[in-house]
Amino acid sequence: ALLTGLLSNVGTRGETFEYSGGRGSKFGIFPGSGLFKKAPKWVMAAEIVQTTKMYARTAAKIEPAWIEQVAGHVLKRSYSDGHWSRDAGHAVAFERMTLFGVEVVARRRVNYSNVDPKAARELFILHALVYGETRAEWGFLKKNLALVEEVRELEAKSRRADILVDREAMYGFYDSRLPEWVCSVATMEKWRREGGGERAAEKSLEMSRGDVVKRATPEITPEKFPRYMGVAGTKLRIDYTLDPGGEDDGLTVKVPIEALIATEEARVEWLVPGLLQEKILALFRCLPKAYRKGLEPAPALAEECARELAFGEGSLLAGLSRKIEEKRGFKVPVEAWQPRAIPEHLKMLIVVVDERGKELARGRDLGEIKSRLAQKAKDSFGRLARSSFDRDGIKAWDFGDLAESMEIQRGGLTLVAYPALIDQGATVSLRLLDSREEAAEATRAGVRRLFMLEAKDELSYHLRLIPDQTALGLHYATLGGKAELERELAELICELAFLAGRPAVGTRAEFEQRLREGWERIGPSAREVGALVREILALKQAIAMRMPEKVPPAWKPAVEDIEDQLVRLMPKGFLRTTPFEQLRQFPRYLNAVLVRLQKLENAGLAKDQRWRDELAVHWRRYTDVANQLAATVKAGGPRPEARRIPEIAAYRWMLEEFRVSLFAQELGTAVPVSGKRLEEMWGRVGV
Repeated sequence: ALLTGLLSNVGTRGETFEYSGGRGSKFGIFPGSGLFKKAPKWVMAAEIVQTTKMYARTAAKIEPAWIEQVAGHVLKRSYSDGHWSRDAGHAVAFERMTLFGVEVVARRRVNYSNVDPKAARELFILHALVYGETRAEWGFLKKNLALVEEVRELEAKSRRADILVDREAMYGFYDSRLPEWVCSVATMEKWRREGGGERAAEKSLEMSRGDVVKRATPEITPEKFPRYMGVAGTKLRIDYTLDPGGEDDGLTVKVPIEALIATEEARVEWLVPGLLQEKILALFRCLPKAYRKGLEPAPALAEECARELAFGEGSLLAGLSRKIEEKRGFKVPVEAWQPRAIPEHLKMLIVVVDERGKELARGRDLGEIKSRLAQKAKDSFGRLARSSFDRDGIKAWDFGDLAESMEIQRGGLTLVAYPALIDQGATVSLRLLDSREEAAEATRAGVRRLFMLEAKDELSYHLRLIPDQTALGLHYATLGGKAELERELAELICELAFLAGRPAVGTRAEFEQRLREGWERIGPSAREVGALVREILALKQAIAMRMPEKVPPAWKPAVEDIEDQLVRLMPKGFLRTTPFEQLRQFPRYLNAVLVRLQKLENAGLAKDQRWRDELAVHWRRYTDVANQLAATVKAGGPRPEARRIPEIAAYRWMLEEFRVSLFAQELGTAVPVSGKRLEEMWGRVGV
């Protein structure tokens, strides 16, 4: 009751013991007051007197809420920071109240609709309806937001922000259809109930395509901008984003880690048909100047290439090199392309997720992601594929037929796995792998092991009949011991007797038939293998004896090249890992080395240098790739894209034929070979 008449004697304490009163006054509590030492935050006084300073006498502690109750008629209110609240369902602002200049309420959140209904309505329409920032689940709003997202995706696909109408147009759509008093979720619900019924309200607020689209987009079709990309037998969704400079700008594919190894870099390289021309033009512009000159007019050439290339087939860069040679008559080497230099939105963004949807990695370099997550990807695929199919300790074909593939369900995705027989040395295991080619290669070795187990005694008998085994062991000593040589000879004999030049074995009936047919070939195969290995090892020894102990400085580059050739031609285990048909060519390759050494001794150094220079570019590009793949596999990384393995292998053996044609032409080659043919083959490799 006293406060009602003493509003001008109210004060609030600051950080010191001084109080701020009305109209800018300052005072302290009189020292004789019972409140002097307590110094409450808010006080009122019967009187404020001036002695040595301003003092409040007959003071009492009060609560600021009491002031609001009794002083509403003299309080001054101001509002700031009006904004939309998704949780509240209406616009809010912060209220400030003062009494004669004393701040009673500093920042109280209030319903802005009660303060400024017009401004609150604008915030409601803009945020709740245009932006969809509301917890209300109105059918019309879901449809409208989905339509807007479709149009935004069209903009992302076309890389142009001129298709979706601006927010003012969408605001105007709602503003013209809603009564002026609708300014919150609550008032919207009231209007929906009372303004002709919910169905009529929903219908009146549904947008058509014409309400949100500025122009037609006939250039954006599902064929040019597909929704999914096929990987590992399943479809991965492609998301399109227009955010120049942003991390997610361009195309994004979310890849389950189990499908990571099967996701081919070459397919990702092509992006989608609708962006191919733009990517090709960007690649043209990143070429060295010497090549760019021959591509003008570049936009027209990019359009032709995009139209004529077979989308998604092989390597984009290799295909471009071939197409340019076809159209302009000169070669752009694959290594001249600079795909890392093109704009980020022209590189697919790969997001790898685990089985719970947790992001494991993201980036635009699929090869780097594969290397980093290779082991985790294989482990994840193994866990997913592990089932009653897995089996160890197999010594005979007692497991039925091998299917070409099997489907594995993971969430909403269907992944494809490939059954394989894994050679474990003394036995064989059944496993599911993530690559068709890897499964085929592993199965060939596993089937060979089963043949060896079935024909164990027969193999042992014929191995003992191979002559000169002591000399073979001595020549093989630098590559392994006697037991290892015997194992490799046995595998070679089995390969020749049961598998070489014949289709793959996938059923029990085929295995048993092949076993019967090949049994009689074990003896002849053992004799052929023994003679071939004896010749290869003897030539290897002859080369070692022919190499100079002290290499003349002028000979050093040639000798180093020969040593590099031999190390790659005959590494440890080469008898087991080299295809038998290729192994048959080894005597000619090694004789070519002897001929080369003889020519060096007969003053052929200048010619050797010329031939070596001709070989160098081809040999270096192969060894670079071989070293890279070897390092990746050694580090637990993925195998190279299986699609490219046959091309790389063919290029590798073509190089040996090229060496023969250069350094020992008199020995002849198994196939026609030249520098131009090597260039063409390298283009198919597409590295």
